[in-house]
Amino acid sequence: AKNMTNNKPKPFTIGVLRETMVPNETRTPLTPNQCAKILAQYGDKVAIVVEKYPFRCYSDKEYEDLGIKLVEKAENVDLLLGVKAASIESLKDNSTYVMFSHTAKRQPQNRTLLRAILAKGIRLMDWEFMRDENKVRLIGFGRWAGIVGAHNTIAAWGKKTGRFDLFRLCKIADWEAAQRRYREELPIELLRGMRVVLTGSGRVGTGCREILDLLGFEKISPADLLARDWSSADHPPVYAQLPADHLFRLGPDNSWSPDYYANPPATTASPGPTWSRPTF
Repeated sequence: AKNMTNNKPKPFTIGVLRETMVPNETRTPLTPNQCAKILAQYGDKVAIVVEKYPFRCYSDKEYEDLGIKLVEKAENVDLLLGVKAASIESLKDNSTYVMFSHTAKRQPQNRTLLRAILAKGIRLMDWEFMRDENKVRLIGFGRWAGIVGAHNTIAAWGKKTGRFDLFRLCKIADWEAAQRRYREELPIELLRGMRVVLTGSGRVGTGCREILDLLGFEKISPADLLARDWSSADHPPVYAQLPADHLFRLGPDNSWSPDYYANPPATTASPGPTWSRPTF
């Protein structure tokens, strides 16, 4: 509101970036409908511009059809939104960026990026640091990551076996449309012989399980998965879910240590912290 144009407060301008670090990235921080809702809620107090980008899961036309302004480069904006880290050469001096910079864990591969951000006077607001009052992350891998990961795994299995060529989720309008496609294109007979070990039971694991249940996989216990005779591939699709404590154990310094990989027991078939590594 401090910037005046024709005696009126200049709108706070949000720029949606094209992805430059991973040039074929399909995700977007704001969908066309979300942009329209923001503009409807805040009126002339907010403006949104979207950089043209052919790989985004929403086409440029979908933004344009809802009255969202398309630009080649988002210049002179107050907030730049991206998904993945921006490439160093694309960084705009003295700007505010919201993105996954992948520097929160001191990732060495992005040390140069962080130095460039500092040198260019950029204010970085990392999605990874956005947390609620209980310090729980608000944005990160969750249900949808699990759904997409399970979908892609099943798609890869279909290609490997030659049974089916599953659609890409980024090309589907919404979740309801995806479920219709599953019903039409992926009968359970095509999944016969598939066995899945699902590790973890958090947000991502829950999303994975949602897909498996939707497609008709039978859930069995880890012990049952090991005990059954799988010599024949002609069986209904099944999965067993392993909670995190089946795979990891607290180390001497009270931190999580990958004991599952470092010292797997040789014989036990019962679930628990001493769960043995399956041989399939």
